[in-house]
Amino acid sequence: MQIDSLDKSLLESISSNESSTELFNATKITSISGFDGSAWPEITLENESTGATPTTLSCRLVIGADGMNSSVRKAAGIPYDGFEYGKSGLVASLASDSIDGNRAYQRFLLGWRYRASSYL
Repeated sequence: MQIDSLDKSLLESISSNESSTELFNATKITSISGFDGSAWPEITLENESTGATPTTLSCRLVIGADGMNSSVRKAAGIPYDGFEYGKSGLVASLASDSIDGNRAYQRFLLGWRYRASSYL
């Protein structure tokens, strides 16, 4: 299923009269607090385009899926122990009339360096 179709289905489900889910569109998290365990975390949202009164939500579970600079991770005091691999990668999709048995292969070649001029 393509992402566009999935997004459309989710939005239709949320927008239906049967859903008890509220959709906050075009909002920005302005504060996150309560990760000390004394109460449920609270998230304050603002809609910058409408200037509406900020909305504060309390929730048992906060999912921070906002990347390596996650405001949720920072607010929860979770350190980022990332590191650089110091490597590059090349990803390609190929089509061939001579593929046998619908096989796919993945190769990791140590010490291999791609030189564009060699292959053009």
